[in-house]
Amino acid sequence: MIRAVMVAVATVTACTVLLAGVGAGIGWAVGTYSPGYYRSVFRSGNEPWFDPVAVGVGLGLTQGVAGGVVVGLAVVAILTWREVRLHRLATPDAEPGAAADRGRMRNRPTLLYGTLLLCLLGVLAIAVIQLLDKEGRLNPHSFTGHIVVLASPFFGVAAAAGWWRAHRWLPFAALGVAAVCVAVGLWGNLADYISWSRTPPGREVMHFGAFIGMLWSWLLCLGLVATGLVAWGVGWWQRGRAEPGAAADGGA
Repeated sequence: MIRAVMVAVATVTACTVLLAGVGAGIGWAVGTYSPGYYRSVFRSGNEPWFDPVAVGVGLGLTQGVAGGVVVGLAVVAILTWREVRLHRLATPDAEPGAAADRGRMRNRPTLLYGTLLLCLLGVLAIAVIQLLDKEGRLNPHSFTGHIVVLASPFFGVAAAAGWWRAHRWLPFAALGVAAVCVAVGLWGNLADYISWSRTPPGREVMHFGAFIGMLWSWLLCLGLVATGLVAWGVGWWQRGRAEPGAAADGGA
């Protein structure tokens, strides 16, 4: 019991430190290579004392810590459910259809296709919103590299879904992460567009929702990858423990 608690605490701590570092890195990159973004977000962004790098690192760090705690708890919950499920399947009086259900959960291409479709819809939706002018018309000339940056989490989620497609339950997690990323991305970009479209010319607009959506989407994507790596490590460790017992039974 104590060992399980220590593993859970270590998992949450590791996810928190990892995603805090990632969030701080993303904030530093945005503040360094696109400082005008933070200057347009904050009302005091054009003041001489405003430091976009420090602001980006601070925002990324705090949001990364919050996201790391959430992801870490989710990882612990998923792995706990997995252990309970495997224990039930291993017991002699397990339900008759449990083994069949376990086999049917593998290699479901529908989950992968659904995840990829959601990722594609998310990329297209963000691109369309960013290309709209104040009258709601598409303006292809406004395409810039920041659209690719805002949509980048979906590429990560799609890659993770493809990598873990043969797992028993990770495809479900990938589908859920893709759906949440679409919702968060649409919320952030639509909120920014509505605020910008209603603002009279010459007035300052705070474009903050799209950045929050991108950051949280990346945190969810990295949480999915971390969950997959932890699940793979646990499975590898369990197989290593089972092999000596199987060899001893064979020798007997």
